[in-house]
Amino acid sequence: MQKETTLPRFEQVLENGADACLPRNLSDYWLETLSRQAEDMLDGSSESPTATELTAAIIQILQAKIETATEIQIPFEKLFEFFQRYRIELSMEEVHRKTEMKYEPATIVTIFTDRTVTTWRDDTWWDAQETQN
Repeated sequence: MQKETTLPRFEQVLENGADACLPRNLSDYWLETLSRQAEDMLDGSSESPTATELTAAIIQILQAKIETATEIQIPFEKLFEFFQRYRIELSMEEVHRKTEMKYEPATIVTIFTDRTVTTWRDDTWWDAQETQN
């Protein structure tokens, strides 16, 4: 059974440009939706994974990174690597939102690169968690 796409709704995000597709700028709904799509696609847990919005976000970002190109050609293996890297970025943003752990989010320039990620934590939040346990 084919899953229903929400691509018409995601077009509202795409209309705001590549920056809107960066994990830091996604709404909670789109962050969760794209994370679920990436997870299903990369681990094969779904019988019929639909990653339409995920693919659209990645292509939108790639087109912004290569602004002088009217056409981009990406080997399939490289595209799969972008899916993996985007999934990591989505996960880091989810952790940030759910735990108050801080990190330096990706930009159009740094996303899909072999960047070093800087993270830190809000000690007040961690102290509260330890007190509850």
